[in-house]
Amino acid sequence: MAYKKRWPLAIISSIFLIFLISILVANNQNTINEIEKSIDSKEIVSINGEVIELEVVTSADKMYQGLSGRKSLCVDCGMLFKFSDSAPRSFVMRNMLIPLDIVFINEGRIVKIYKNLNPEGSNPTTLYESVFPARYVLELNANKTDSLGLNIGDALNIND
Repeated sequence: MAYKKRWPLAIISSIFLIFLISILVANNQNTINEIEKSIDSKEIVSINGEVIELEVVTSADKMYQGLSGRKSLCVDCGMLFKFSDSAPRSFVMRNMLIPLDIVFINEGRIVKIYKNLNPEGSNPTTLYESVFPARYVLELNANKTDSLGLNIGDALNIND
């Protein structure tokens, strides 16, 4: 008799669980769609033998957005900013929610690295400058440059 009384509870619990999972999946899909809108393309690169998936941005509005507002970045992911020319570059941690490493690259070489940068709010006060001309800027999870063994002067070729 007790078995028959539990049956409706099991059905209700199952329906609730399916409903909850569908909300989470829909939420995740919305996040994926927003990320897809904020990038121009994706590239897979190998850096010191490790495969990294890069979200590539080339337009000014997408560069301004960058990784701002993201709650996470997968371990082997990053964002690559591709500029049309080499010039000194400046970056900030505006509206960032995760710490990052920033790598400035020019003519196939790393010219500057900033490590383990703390997120800042809507009015960032710290400016991270390349000092030297840079055509590319790579943002990675904090401490990723150390795990990849990246140093200033290292070769790091980016496909155009």
